Amino acid sequence: MMKFGLPSKVFGSGVYELVTSDQVEVNCTGYDGTTPSHWFGYKVGFRSIPKPTRTLVTPKPRPQSDPINVLIIAIDSASHNGFIRRMPKSHEVITKELKAVVLNKYNVVGDGTAAALFPLLSGKTSFEHEDYRKALSTTRLDEKLLVFHVASTLGYRTLYFESMPWIGTFQNRHNGFSHQPTDHYLLPLLMLQSDAGRKWWNGDKGRYCIGDTAQYALMFNLTRQFYNIKGKRFSFTFIADISHDDFNVVTTADEELVGLLRSLKVGGKLEDTVLIVMGDHGTRYKSTRDTYQGKLEEQLPFMAIRLPLKLVNSRPDALKALEDNANVLTTPFDIHTTLLDVLGADESRNRFTVKGSDLPRGMSLLKPIPPQRSCGEAGVVPYWCACASWRVVPAHAPQYTRAAHALLQYINNVTSTKRSLCRVRKLTYIEWVMQKISSSERQSSDYYQAKIVTSPGYAVYEGAMRYLKEEDRYLISVNDISRITEYGHEPDCVWVVAPHLGNFCYCK
Repeated sequence: MMKFGLPSKVFGSGVYELVTSDQVEVNCTGYDGTTPSHWFGYKVGFRSIPKPTRTLVTPKPRPQSDPINVLIIAIDSASHNGFIRRMPKSHEVITKELKAVVLNKYNVVGDGTAAALFPLLSGKTSFEHEDYRKALSTTRLDEKLLVFHVASTLGYRTLYFESMPWIGTFQNRHNGFSHQPTDHYLLPLLMLQSDAGRKWWNGDKGRYCIGDTAQYALMFNLTRQFYNIKGKRFSFTFIADISHDDFNVVTTADEELVGLLRSLKVGGKLEDTVLIVMGDHGTRYKSTRDTYQGKLEEQLPFMAIRLPLKLVNSRPDALKALEDNANVLTTPFDIHTTLLDVLGADESRNRFTVKGSDLPRGMSLLKPIPPQRSCGEAGVVPYWCACASWRVVPAHAPQYTRAAHALLQYINNVTSTKRSLCRVRKLTYIEWVMQKISSSERQSSDYYQAKIVTSPGYAVYEGAMRYLKEEDRYLISVNDISRITEYGHEPDCVWVVAPHLGNFCYCK
């Protein structure tokens, strides 16, 4: 919820102090003796905030003399290889100048941004929390679920910026937060400036800018300013507008990111700050995703971590463990556990263990992770596991058409509750079906993947399913399905009442 405060007048060289908000609407008038002038716009800064009063039961803070700050910069749709291709200067600085450790086997655990950031920021998937989806509940997200709250209770000043908030991680299919999740939050300004997203959808030429400044440049600049503030700091800056629809556009921010990273290093801000530069997932649409390379890139986002000298000196084994873990399967669950480790709040970590595993699902990257760790142990289902082995099912095999039709039937079942609005999808053709290669042929179930093209429209879906042999049926979860073509205006009729059907509904 956004609201304006009472207007305040400032004359001449007077100063307006940010007290209740970081963002103000400014309406200036002046007169130079001959010509009247007028300017309207917005100004953004950092207000003074009182000492945090929120409480959490368990975290045990580090000694105040040894705080470690956290700075996370995320770019939407930045795969491991895509970042190297489109942000070459930044990659050079990150790996050569800053000597950050790049995780080569960092794997997503689900479809889209929410499936990446819920585990990273909360230690759980969105499905493991209370159901906050718009169509099923009016409940708003409890901001205490996120790592920002843990940091705040330990005396950190917190920041969360995300561009395109009208389809943001916690707003697109969810109801947003019950309270502002961090001390500094850019959502009100971005919603106002974009006219709640309408400028974007209407193709407004100024959609990438706030005034005469690129939106990403403003966010980088504010992030830089944030690390000039005294005290402990924890920030997450997520750039989406220049990469969400077309990752090629992200190149425009390459030099700006280089400038931000170098200025932080030269200014000594990284001496006591863990730096993470990351993507949430790879490109999910466009022609690139329709290739085997694109499929792998969606599953393998960019993730680079640089430890400050202060942490390395106090924990000599941490850097060695991080470097060793660069070639071990890792996930967003591990990043969450690592952040809590850095904050000294291990007591707040999620201790969930996948059934049949001896390893916790989320493990700190600053401690050894077994190199033989499997996708199952790490909480990655077969469809999203980049290292799983699959074999092609021939078109004449019975499971070829059965698996494809099972996927189609599931998609239509998902939209059946809104059948008065959504048309039934029909199978146009089957592109391929694959079976997971197993070391044992005597299992009670097999895993299959299918890629199908459906009508009306041209909707391409990939999905994984478990075939239960004794019951002769398929088991499918919505978390195991990915739509790899953009849906555009197809689901407009359900966007308000059932946004979780966006990937599946074709409105009548």
